[in-house]
Amino acid sequence: MIMMIDGALQSIDRSYYESAVMDGAGFMKKNIYITVPCIRPVIAPAVILTTFTTFKQFDIIYLLTMQKGSYTGATLQTVITYAHQNAFVSNNYGLSSAVSIVIFGIILLFSIFTNKSVKEEEANEKV
Repeated sequence: MIMMIDGALQSIDRSYYESAVMDGAGFMKKNIYITVPCIRPVIAPAVILTTFTTFKQFDIIYLLTMQKGSYTGATLQTVITYAHQNAFVSNNYGLSSAVSIVIFGIILLFSIFTNKSVKEEEANEKV
């Protein structure tokens, strides 16, 4: 993600910044009106991929914290591992189900928002 954003930042034409300085724009104005709009096409897919990858990190955390049948790293707990621990270690299926449904709702809302923003962006490019 850092390399993608760095590449996007380097691809911004420096003449935009020179024009902004001549017009009297400060640091924040240059970032808001030049930098962010120019790297938005790169930031959107990077945020989407990072968010979905974060929700898929159950296996790594589970393997790192589960040793000899007991959890050793209580500080390395995500919402996914919390749901798993409640279901299969504590036998608290109700809480685990509720947490899983909330996770599903968050992912569903994020997916809808992502699809809508991508469709709007494609519609703007066609015009």
